[in-house]
Amino acid sequence: MAGIPGRERSTLFSRLRRTLGDRRIWLRHNAFFHFAHHPLCGRFHKDVLHLGKLNVCRSCTGLFAGLAGGLLVGCLITPLSRPWPTAFAAVLVATLLAILSQAQIHSRLPRLARDVTRTGIGFLPALALTALWPSPASILPIVLLALARPALARQRARRKSDACSDCAELSNSGICSGYTQQALGIRNYELEFEDLLLRQLEEKQKL
Repeated sequence: MAGIPGRERSTLFSRLRRTLGDRRIWLRHNAFFHFAHHPLCGRFHKDVLHLGKLNVCRSCTGLFAGLAGGLLVGCLITPLSRPWPTAFAAVLVATLLAILSQAQIHSRLPRLARDVTRTGIGFLPALALTALWPSPASILPIVLLALARPALARQRARRKSDACSDCAELSNSGICSGYTQQALGIRNYELEFEDLLLRQLEEKQKL
């Protein structure tokens, strides 16, 4: 019985190593599209930022930049003389921006307006959080962001499916141009990960 904890630690370490190894291999082959959140084709060219070989979602970049900017500005101007009015105004405007993020409205906005909307949704709750900190009420902007995240994800998926609805490549039997590079990256990942599993199995058999 005394050896069981050691074996458990060894098993846990092995699982962690496999998980990290899997993630490392995945990113090696697929980091170029992992954060794009869109097909890599002409239809979505304006929705993806192309940073060399790395492709990242333009809306998500604005959201996280807004979060970071809101926290920074909030920390620089705190303690505020009137934190509650500031937090209330920030949450109110963020709610209005979330309404503008509905698929029926957001898809019709110019790309720059969509950038402002996404950045504002990140910036304003972060500003409200720092304005209320360390009051227990500071949890409210976090809750609002957590509640909004699934809705934003559904809206994004709907917009992407609608954008592909009249694509000429839908009738093709093969992989569309928007996912050709991704399919190749995933295939290369599968081949390397399969080799890794085979090597690990051979090492176990030698023990």
